[in-house]
Amino acid sequence: MSVMLTCPECRTKIEITDDLLDQPVRCHRCLHIFERTAREQLALGVQAGAPTKAPEKATPREEERPEPRRPSEPHSPFPIMPILIVALGVVFLMLVCSLGFNIWFVWNPEGRFRPIEEARKAEERARQQQIIAEQEAQRAAAMQAEGQRRAANLQREIEALQRQLEATREQLEEARRKVEK
Repeated sequence: MSVMLTCPECRTKIEITDDLLDQPVRCHRCLHIFERTAREQLALGVQAGAPTKAPEKATPREEERPEPRRPSEPHSPFPIMPILIVALGVVFLMLVCSLGFNIWFVWNPEGRFRPIEEARKAEERARQQQIIAEQEAQRAAAMQAEGQRRAANLQREIEALQRQLEATREQLEEARRKVEK
């Protein structure tokens, strides 16, 4: 079972267990060592549900009394260690990145970025394909013009042959008429 006590110096509530009831109590906040008062002894009895008698004024022996803690050195208001840790982490990260870049640079003999080179090669291939496509389009246009010219010549020849055929038919018709007469 635990019991709540109050420090007479700083009024901090302290919880202690039953096995520590007969010893002086040290406040965790102000480090003050105090003994329980008669009122607290009475409160202990009420909490336990048992009748208590008036507390005896007991003085602890020097061997049993805990040593007072030395006050620790005041902390600096500027937290140097966390900032130092973060700064060292950033330096380490930069070192790793630099090392990685240097390894990449050594393994890359041209000293260029490969994606840029690949993009330039792709552009050059695209230009070459565009030139070839334009040449093919010109050839196709020339062949089409040649085909149209030949078609026009054939059409004229057909028309000329049709005229000759008509003229020959007329001559044949005249020759038939002459033969019939």
